[in-house]
Amino acid sequence: MKKTSYFASSLMRLIVAVALLSAMHHVRLFGSIGNCRFIFSGINGIAPLLHGLLGTVGSVALLSLGRLSKLCGFAWGLPCATISMGLATQASVLVWHVRGTVWGQRVMNLFLPSAAILFFVLHPSSGIGAWYSIFWLIPMVLHLFSDSLFKTALQATFVAHAVGSCLWLVTVPMVPMAWIALMPYVCIERLLYAGMQLSGAWLVALLYKKESFLDFACSFKRAS
Repeated sequence: MKKTSYFASSLMRLIVAVALLSAMHHVRLFGSIGNCRFIFSGINGIAPLLHGLLGTVGSVALLSLGRLSKLCGFAWGLPCATISMGLATQASVLVWHVRGTVWGQRVMNLFLPSAAILFFVLHPSSGIGAWYSIFWLIPMVLHLFSDSLFKTALQATFVAHAVGSCLWLVTVPMVPMAWIALMPYVCIERLLYAGMQLSGAWLVALLYKKESFLDFACSFKRAS
């Protein structure tokens, strides 16, 4: 009986996660800037909810399967419109996963952003656009503050931004000043994503029937 109930619960969570992904990839926050087209999918803002529904392994596997299936020509797959191929969202999921572990937080919120900054600044095509990487100091600075859901949401969205931007840097030709011109848009975009992720964390709290955000924050890692 317990096995049947667990299977039914897992299947329901998978169905909800697939439906959520299917709906959120239609959410486009920006269109184009100059002669470059940028597509910011709503998928990037729902990492906590995916993590809460399927755990880290399940959510990362679902994102990877969706992207790869579309790349292989399957109509039901997630669109591969973004250069990051879902890797940025997967990084965001991992930030939520490690929020209760000391070394995990150090890797995702200190090592990864610093490596991204170093890569971006030293890349020959970044030029004066290297200032764009200043955003990735945010998860590093926040690491010094006490834990909160909003802190994790900000860290997750800027770590995802770091991964996605570095992938964009090596795949899409851009003049250095284009990166500078994007900086005001990044502020708006990342605050929107942080708000979406915080909302996702609140929904996970409801799914786990926690009495308060404090209870949820203390036991979020059980979702993995």
